[in-house]
Amino acid sequence: MAIKTLGYFTNNQFVQSKTDKYYPVFNPSTGEQIAQMPRCTTDEIAQVIDNAHEAYKKWSRVPSKECRSSTACVRSSTSIWTS
Repeated sequence: MAIKTLGYFTNNQFVQSKTDKYYPVFNPSTGEQIAQMPRCTTDEIAQVIDNAHEAYKKWSRVPSKECRSSTACVRSSTSIWTS
């Protein structure tokens, strides 16, 4: 089985890291390595944090009643929690 190289998620998209260092990802039921995830660079982490701050500025002003039904709000909050 080929080992998949994962990207990191920011701004509602997956991005390939510039790193050459990766963490293994294992299937818990078999112990088999199924992927590798990046050990992001300092610059990549800083960019993810900046993106999360920008997303927070937008969705934090949306009333919770509107946010529950808003796709845009869900997308913004997803980028924060996955960054």
